[in-house]
Amino acid sequence: MAGTVTAYGSNGTQIWGLGNTLINTADLVEMELQALEARKSPMLRQKNTATTNKQTYSNFQNDFSSLIQAVRKVASFTGSEKAVTMSTAGYVDVKAGASAISGSYKIEVAKLATRHQVGGGTAINLAATVTSATGVKLNGKDVVIDAGMTYKQLIDKINGGDYGVSVYTIKDATGDRLYMTAKNSGVASAITIESGTGSLWQDIGIVDGSNAFKNIIEAQDAEYSINGVSLTNASNTVENILPGVSITLTTPTPANTPVTVNVGDSSVNDSVSIIQAMSNEYNNAIGKLGTYGGEGGVLQGSNAVLSTSRALGAISIFQVNGKYASSYGIQMDKTGRINLDATKLQDAFKKDPDGAKAFFFGANGLGKYLEKQLDKVFGETGSIGSRIKSYDEELQKINTQITKIDELNRSRQDAIIAKYAKLEQQMAALNTQLNYIKAVTKKDNDD
Repeated sequence: MAGTVTAYGSNGTQIWGLGNTLINTADLVEMELQALEARKSPMLRQKNTATTNKQTYSNFQNDFSSLIQAVRKVASFTGSEKAVTMSTAGYVDVKAGASAISGSYKIEVAKLATRHQVGGGTAINLAATVTSATGVKLNGKDVVIDAGMTYKQLIDKINGGDYGVSVYTIKDATGDRLYMTAKNSGVASAITIESGTGSLWQDIGIVDGSNAFKNIIEAQDAEYSINGVSLTNASNTVENILPGVSITLTTPTPANTPVTVNVGDSSVNDSVSIIQAMSNEYNNAIGKLGTYGGEGGVLQGSNAVLSTSRALGAISIFQVNGKYASSYGIQMDKTGRINLDATKLQDAFKKDPDGAKAFFFGANGLGKYLEKQLDKVFGETGSIGSRIKSYDEELQKINTQITKIDELNRSRQDAIIAKYAKLEQQMAALNTQLNYIKAVTKKDNDD
């Protein structure tokens, strides 16, 4: 087998069998290297098992994510919002509570409220000492310059104080440039200063030589109109103009192109819709539970299936003020699925809206109750979440062990290759001697 070329590890390409024809050196090397790799086999089997199990539970968790989201929507729904639609999206965000007056409103946005921002005029050394000064004020409040105070300490003092501004710096090739931003938007929150005996505000680049602000953004009130009535506001969130309606101005509208906002008549339809959506996801989840836990299912008889089944079945025993889900048209059949009578549910909201809201959306309502039950199973510390986390930890340990074995194998591999390379050299030398002896013997015989 002379001349077999093989590449192993860090030793590069090795030509085996040049020294002899009796010993298959390449096969010996390969057998020893395979023996090293076999040391990983138990770890690889454990890794494969843990990976498969983790994937099974992860799939199980993912398959119930739609139900969990639907339950969370019920848990967070107040049951008091009215539906809002807009002719054009992106200019205003409108929310209407139960007290909102139903109707249509035309809203135009001319300007958005902005926060006053100044600075950047002079680069400073943050470690340098601030020049002594008295009578310095920021937004009407004294700024006391302590002896030996650095500019960095001054910035920290302003940010930590109740001055109504935030200070930050941007570093360029000449040093740090200081910027100051009002914490609130609107003209009334514009930054004001008094220099006192020193030139502090000039030194840090807030004002120029004539004490005029170096404005980055000037303070501005929001300017908008509702149904043609011009209005202003210090912030972009408008409250108490329309009863029960909160408006957030986000982008100026094109000139003479108002956004038409429609506030619906009732929240009953929204309440019924969100409960219907949860019921549909609930029934889908029951079907998936049967797939996993039924005969031949990958989790048949497991605690994951049992705990999930208990969490879902809790809806049948839940009650508020003596009323059960059946009082609102929700019946559970023998398969565990929900049959929802939407007409009965809608009538219940119309006849006793407060009672229906309390049952489904209250702090102790069905939404919150189911959310807690499902969190015990699928939450981060729930039975499924904890199991997935334990598999992650197991895989991390296995991967660490495999890495250690690989590192040890690499060092042993080098030793194995070196051993057989030396054997090749010795065999080559012996082969040379043998050939010489043969040649000499033949010559003597000829003589």
